[in-house]
Amino acid sequence: MSVKTDAARRLPSDIVPSISREDYELFLTRLSVYDTISEDINGDTADMLNKKKEREILDYIKTFHNHKVTQISGTGRFAGHWQTTVGKGRGKLTPIRRKTLTEMLHYLAGYYELSDSSFQNNRDITLDSFFPHWLEWKGKRNNNKSCTLNHNEADFEKFVRGTRLAQMPLKAITPEHLDDWARDILIRYPMSSKRFNTYKIVVTGPLELAVREKLLSSSPWKPELMDYKLLFKSARRKPSKDSIFYDDEIEQIVSVCQASYDDTHNSANLAIIINFDLGLRVSELSALKWSDIDWKKQTVNIQRQESEGKVEEYVKSDSASGYRELPLNEYNLELLRRIRQDFGFISEYVFCDKKGSRKTSKAIQKRLIYAQVGKGGDKANSGIKRIHCQRRTVGTRVERYCGLEAARQWLGHTDIKTTLNYIYTTETEDSMRAYSQAHSAMRCLKKPEPAVRASM
Repeated sequence: MSVKTDAARRLPSDIVPSISREDYELFLTRLSVYDTISEDINGDTADMLNKKKEREILDYIKTFHNHKVTQISGTGRFAGHWQTTVGKGRGKLTPIRRKTLTEMLHYLAGYYELSDSSFQNNRDITLDSFFPHWLEWKGKRNNNKSCTLNHNEADFEKFVRGTRLAQMPLKAITPEHLDDWARDILIRYPMSSKRFNTYKIVVTGPLELAVREKLLSSSPWKPELMDYKLLFKSARRKPSKDSIFYDDEIEQIVSVCQASYDDTHNSANLAIIINFDLGLRVSELSALKWSDIDWKKQTVNIQRQESEGKVEEYVKSDSASGYRELPLNEYNLELLRRIRQDFGFISEYVFCDKKGSRKTSKAIQKRLIYAQVGKGGDKANSGIKRIHCQRRTVGTRVERYCGLEAARQWLGHTDIKTTLNYIYTTETEDSMRAYSQAHSAMRCLKKPEPAVRASM
């Protein structure tokens, strides 16, 4: 009969393990025999030995963990990974996914406090093996959405996994190794410093957590010792014609959406029209409620958005600037009255279908695409403009007539530098060419004669 440790006695009743730390240490010692033997064999024998090791780990996990541990099948990104859940009670279970069964064992041992850390029993912890632990820690600490964590996982898969850096023990990583990795990535995937700073968190984050958990004395990521900055590429800004809607484009889309609404009563059409004045994020547009509209003041309050298919109180970076009140002009109010007249009170949401179901971000975005290319058009056309182009269009217009700070507030940006990236010229290529011709500094020169082609 095993004796529980003091740490185990302090655990909630739903996660008190049935074994002691001493039992776990003995099992790890027994398990290490498999690794010693596998160094001298290969082929079918190695596969058979590995399967035997996995069976032993699974049987051992069952002695202290009440939830099933299974391997993910199929051909997706996580095919072959191992998964389980921890916690107790419906709705309180947390899904856990690890690349190998050994990593799953170490995690569960840490969760049940059979070890000081889920990684301290592994002397050769690598960035590859430590990354899932960091990703889970980051998700809980920052309350990250699953889409954010999926982006982090995809970045690690693309830029780190399979590299020498990923397979090195954490304690062996030096600033020189990190500099080599950064240079290789920037040569292979040219990018701006801003984009690289977004991607590098999948390396710097785990290293910082390793320091926090006392696996490293200090992080080897030391920018002052690393010399990769000359490889950055300047961010390329798209031309205005690809980033905003011009007046003739707006007129055409509004005409198409009006005709479509008259024919189908699809309220996404009117959402598109109104947004040429409001410039909302599509997630904000799809989450508008009738209670957000103040008919007396003729304003609309932006205070929530769609996130991962669900409507939540405003969550965009949890910024106070996201909560804002925008004016509604007489055209907006007339369109809203029409929706109210046609749909009545079947939904609390402004943009819904005939059954009262809310129009999602995806449905509204799709409607804008159809308004440009038609039902049978090429939706992959690189010239298609999306909802964010409406935001740039509105931001550009507000900045032109009311100033940059007004545009920042209107768009709900925290940093005015972000707003600067939304400001474009409303001049077309033809009007700019006409200006260049009419105001050329070379008007004093004799106008060049048309070139005469030589006869053959």
